[in-house]
Amino acid sequence: DSRLRMLSFEAQDIVLFGCHVGVWTLWTLMIRASRDIDGSYPYHFVGTILLTEVTKFCFSFSFHFFSTNITNVQNELGKIIRQWRIGIYYAIPAFIYALYNALFYFNLIHFDPVSYRVLINLRILWSGVLFQLVFKKKLGFQRWVALFILLIGCAVNQIGPGFTLNVSPRFLVSILIQSLMSSLGGVYNEFLLKQNAEISLNVKNMYLYAFSVLFYLVVMLAYNPDLFHITILLENYTSLVYGLIFVGAFCGFSTALFLRHLNIILKEYAHSGEMLLTAFLSYYLFETPISFSVLVSIVLVSVSIYLYNAASPKESEVLPQTIRKDLQ
Repeated sequence: DSRLRMLSFEAQDIVLFGCHVGVWTLWTLMIRASRDIDGSYPYHFVGTILLTEVTKFCFSFSFHFFSTNITNVQNELGKIIRQWRIGIYYAIPAFIYALYNALFYFNLIHFDPVSYRVLINLRILWSGVLFQLVFKKKLGFQRWVALFILLIGCAVNQIGPGFTLNVSPRFLVSILIQSLMSSLGGVYNEFLLKQNAEISLNVKNMYLYAFSVLFYLVVMLAYNPDLFHITILLENYTSLVYGLIFVGAFCGFSTALFLRHLNIILKEYAHSGEMLLTAFLSYYLFETPISFSVLVSIVLVSVSIYLYNAASPKESEVLPQTIRKDLQ
């Protein structure tokens, strides 16, 4: 059927799928490993995110100019700048992802990597709310069942003995906000990447990352202007921190490739792979116990992901018609 055709893929797609799961899991574990004994980061993580976005921009710039054998760099730069009317739309997902990345570091202070990977799938709940309320798309019985199973899975993960929460409610609010940013950013950015096919993926990414860098410069100016001094910005940096900057940059690029060449259904299945891989690697690297409740929550969330995407809408229906016309 049509769903089986959407899930059929070749060897190169399997490699892309595996790389996507691997680098996101690796980035999560590297951030966890970079923490101090007291659980805090010994470096300024806002500056680390800025350098990650700068690296993403450099990746996209390099891939664009060196992979296509462009000889007249000046003319090509002028052409890219003249496409600003399309590029300006990337300011919206750039702001969304800026908040998402900051919450990524913040939430990994208060949640172990496995719980984080389980709870971040609350983005599916937000997707359901968006489709039902904003996009006027009825979810249907199966999707409501999937969302209910998702909530049960997250509750199993976070409710301890005596029905007490494992963390403060404000931290759960934080990850709820991050999952909302993930849902908004993923839907909107996927749509943008698949519009104007004549424009290079790398050019679109350059606009996205340029806006991200701009947002983080503003944050640094308001948060701690001293970070504009390179010695303070790089304070307490180790090879691990430099490594997570590089891996984090590759995460952004792999997501763009994933959305461009595969589809959002496979991206949701990738989240299940990330949960399982994170659980086993956390056990071996950090001795994070894989309790029965953790396994149950992973199974429930995975089932929820499958059920929710069993009747996925057409990708062209992700955003309202009025927005599609504005961007075409």
